[in-house]
Parts: sequence; structure tokens; C-alpha cells
Amino acid sequence: MPRDKESESEIERIERTFNDPNFNLEECYQYIDPDDFVAFRFMPPTVVGREEWKRIIGEMAENVARVDGEIIKMEISAGSDHGFANSILKVTTYDEDGNATFSGNLRTTVCYRKKDDKWFQVAQHASVPINFATGQPDFDSEW
Repeated sequence: MPRDKESESEIERIERTFNDPNFNLEECYQYIDPDDFVAFRFMPPTVVGREEWKRIIGEMAENVARVDGEIIKMEISAGSDHGFANSILKVTTYDEDGNATFSGNLRTTVCYRKKDDKWFQVAQHASVPINFATGQPDFDSEW
């Protein structure tokens, strides 16, 4: 299938919406497929469906005062009805006093499907590479 630059631009716009420091959860929800969404995360390890995603993100918002996501690198490939966004994100979380509680790079892959002329996320995967020599996570990884 040939690549579609218009589709790639729209997927990039959506990815930047999810990683904007002032992101709007309600806006993000509209891009999660209501029926066919699955996410492989750290805790819980698997999320199925838009409503479960909303619940998990709501719980996170109750426990973390602020989350900043910075796109370090992103590559998008899309055709007319399917697309993929691979990225390295620097994620920093903060407590209520504004102190950073975590900062590190995560690898993400997000799969999109277009239906009814709208792009939806149908799969998300986030991971942290492991240094096999030390058995420790590598939060500085950059691709």
C-alpha cells in the first residue's frame, strides 16, 4: 500500500494532541476506537476498550498532579486507512508541589485505523528497554 502524506500529517497532529503539556482528556478520548482498542501498558498491563482507557487515565490523573510528555523522535507511516506512529517520549511526572517524581524516555507504538473518515487509535504499546548486562531499565534510550 502506498504511503499517504495527508494521513501521516493527521496522525502526527493526533499524536501531538496526546503529548501536548496542556492536553484535553475529552479531546483525546474521541481518538480512541470505541470498539476495537487495546493498550499494552505497565500498570495494568492490558487495557481493552475506550471506557477502560478512560478509567485508567482518570485514575492516573487522581494520583499524579501533572504529566509532561515531550516527543524526542517520531516516525509515522500511513496509507489511506491504516497507520503507525513510533516514538520516543520523554515523560516527566510531578507531585502537587511541582517536584518531579519520575523522568525518563519511553518507547511507544500507536496503531491507527480510519473508519467513517476519522482516525482512531486501535492499539497502543509502551515499553522501556532493559540493559541486559545490568538488568535495569534504560530510561535514557533514544531509538
